[in-house]
Amino acid sequence: MKWQNNTLSFRWNRVQRSNLFFNTTAYFSNYSYNYSLLMDRRDFEWKAGLQEVGLKNEWDYFIDPTASLKAGASLTYTHYSPGAIKPKSDSSITIPFTLRAQNTLQNAVFAGYTKQLSKGFSMYAGLRVSIYSMVGPGMTYEYSQNRDHVQDSTRYKAGGLMNFRAGIEPRWSLNYMPDSISVLSIAANRSMQYSHLLNSSAVGLPTDVWLPSNRNVAPQSATLISLSYKRIIKNVTISVEAYQKWMKGVIDLVDNAQLFVNQYADSQVRSGKGNAWGLETMLEKKTGRLTGWITYTLSKTDRTIPGVNNDLAYPTRYDRRHSISFVTTFHATKRTALSMDFQFNSGGAASFPVGAYEYLGASFNYYTSRNGYRLPAYHRLDVQAMFTRKRKKWERQFVVGIFNVYDQRNLFSVQVEPDTFSQPYELSRISAISLYGVMPFFSYGFKI
Repeated sequence: MKWQNNTLSFRWNRVQRSNLFFNTTAYFSNYSYNYSLLMDRRDFEWKAGLQEVGLKNEWDYFIDPTASLKAGASLTYTHYSPGAIKPKSDSSITIPFTLRAQNTLQNAVFAGYTKQLSKGFSMYAGLRVSIYSMVGPGMTYEYSQNRDHVQDSTRYKAGGLMNFRAGIEPRWSLNYMPDSISVLSIAANRSMQYSHLLNSSAVGLPTDVWLPSNRNVAPQSATLISLSYKRIIKNVTISVEAYQKWMKGVIDLVDNAQLFVNQYADSQVRSGKGNAWGLETMLEKKTGRLTGWITYTLSKTDRTIPGVNNDLAYPTRYDRRHSISFVTTFHATKRTALSMDFQFNSGGAASFPVGAYEYLGASFNYYTSRNGYRLPAYHRLDVQAMFTRKRKKWERQFVVGIFNVYDQRNLFSVQVEPDTFSQPYELSRISAISLYGVMPFFSYGFKI
């Protein structure tokens, strides 16, 4: 299994006037992933990827000491390579196959206004308008009501408009500062997402399938409101934030969904609504020889999707009830610092079968409730020492440390497959992957 991400970016900043600034960013990214199946008659290699080219321009205009305006526009082209499979040897029984590539264009214009209303009050109001297009060459499919077969299809030439979507994304916030050491904030925003990640394993792999919005799968939208309070007590900052999020167009897969090299992957998708809430707290110390922070988050998220889990609400696999992060750094001298980082997350939700059955010569897993099981908690401790040396014209830093000090084998992925050695396919085989144990590391860097 291999995956990598390469990026290249160019940024140009310019001061047009004393109160007007603008910057232009152009970038290219290439995310590719593949895996090979060894010691098997199929003996194949599977490859997929996602390439993106983007251009963004922003303007910052300071109207007066109490007001400013930010505006801009962006254009993004994305090329999806859903997957290709080929045999690795002459003895392989795998037949070469390549899924049809997909192309999308996303344009956006945005503007935001910040204003100091009075000594204690300030506000922000903004709006983003996004336009999404799927363009040819490509093919769209019309499925039956239960999406078990294709009723019709349409082929598009290069540049043909296959799907068009648009969304309005407002955002707003109000801050109240009764004094110089505390602030109370309330905010609301709406966002759109036109790309979906399809996952058929219990936890997730880098080989998950990216699916752009099309005629059968609408974009996702979310509305978020939050209320936060922050206060400085001596040299410690205390912050508390509560939030509520409502989501539409969230997706999931039907039971026993087939995504691997499936040209009709969108037929395995169902969409509905979601809900999430949480409480985030943080203590942070930025001054003194001992610095650091500790955070705690209590959260819950679920979905209700027709055709999934008997139309009942269920937790998402990202639903982790408790999350703790503790990071501290001790500055022993001006040149030497020792740090520690501890992370803890409750186990996510996952679907595991209670059995398997055979139908027309094929075996299928049988599930009760969606994401009805909880995975083991994730926790890890890292330590490191940093040695810094400063000169007049340059600075260098050497870092040495230990990743996962107590060798915790956290789950990276869990796969569930019917056990072909059981007859008549009444059992399932569950395999778990853990990537790292205890691991020393070091780095060296310098800046001029």
